[in-house]
Amino acid sequence: MTDKTTGKPPPSKREQAAIRQAETRLKERAPPILTGRTAEVISSPHDDLSGWSARLFDALGTSSGPFTDNSVYHLAHASKHRGGTADDDTTALDAALALVGAVAPQNELEGALAVQMAQVHSLTADLLGRARQADRTDHVALYGNLAVKLSRTFAMQAETLHRIRGGGRQSIEVRHVHINNAVIGDVIGAGGGVAEIGNQPLAKPIGDASVATLRGQVEADRQALPGAQGDGSDTLPDARRRGRERRAER
Repeated sequence: MTDKTTGKPPPSKREQAAIRQAETRLKERAPPILTGRTAEVISSPHDDLSGWSARLFDALGTSSGPFTDNSVYHLAHASKHRGGTADDDTTALDAALALVGAVAPQNELEGALAVQMAQVHSLTADLLGRARQADRTDHVALYGNLAVKLSRTFAMQAETLHRIRGGGRQSIEVRHVHINNAVIGDVIGAGGGVAEIGNQPLAKPIGDASVATLRGQVEADRQALPGAQGDGSDTLPDARRRGRERRAER
């Protein structure tokens, strides 16, 4: 059937199930932080100013009023649209605060990084839009290259945040292949030495002594090789000596 008021068919059964799942997850999410404007002043959109301020402080990971005011100022400045309306700027600021909330900073350092990430994301999206609408190829290249650089910056910021929260710890994945109980390939640990699992080395390093032993074994094997004839006990003839003997006989 088709809804006579909209002229559109109802969602399918699979779509209805997906809608119900999305609505359930949406109810579990915290509501976003929205802002209101009175002239150029950014404030709460409702009458609970204290509660709104608490959510703003918490979203930025701080209890500092100056840090919060400064962060919101920078986000609002980066969210202004050229030729846009106040409503456009408010929507952009709310979107930036939503991204900061997704980062969930736990202190001022993480809060500053989250604010920078929101600014970089906003500018990247703006440059990509300009590149899409540009008519000149040099403008497309200019906006596109800047957007690519900012995208890399955003990725580096996300990696920096991960490292800050990880305390600078690094994890190393060791992969090796066993063939007839032998480890193939070099297995290096975090300190440049041999990686171990359960205090058992995965690979034995080759040092100077091992190289000398290997060289001696090769020399011994070479000396034990048999000649072209006999059992290998005869020495090979000296071609120059036999030549001299033939000339003496003449």
